[in-house]
Amino acid sequence: MSETALSQLSILPETRDEQHRFADKAIQELLNGEYDIVKFWVQASILADTLNEIMDSPQIKYLATKKATEYEGYKVNGCDVKLQTRRKFDFSSCGSTEWEQAKSDEENAKKLRLKAEEFLKVLTYPLANAETGEVVNPPKVSISEFITVR
Repeated sequence: MSETALSQLSILPETRDEQHRFADKAIQELLNGEYDIVKFWVQASILADTLNEIMDSPQIKYLATKKATEYEGYKVNGCDVKLQTRRKFDFSSCGSTEWEQAKSDEENAKKLRLKAEEFLKVLTYPLANAETGEVVNPPKVSISEFITVR
């Protein structure tokens, strides 16, 4: 058999059980220093992005959705395959003034909140409002580190 792009997937886990065993083993190898963790992170990010790029293809989504109906009620590699639907409502063309007003109020409230947040971000110490006596404290800040792969 000649090697194709998708034939390379055959070396990866095919069932949930294999997935968990593979992940556990990979985690241990990384923790034991058996593999360069940054090299792994980059390669895993590229692989995840590659699979998402394929699965996000409108043509692939269409074909998979069409084909999934044949598999309903059956297990594929130990997994249930179900075709599901989701309803999404667009209220913008309903002509409801109540909805339009609520939407406008929501957008205005969001703008006001964002403006207040921008002000609060620059506070470094508590600030008292001379008129109301309200004491406004700076926001709590948490910092997290993460890796980006581009």
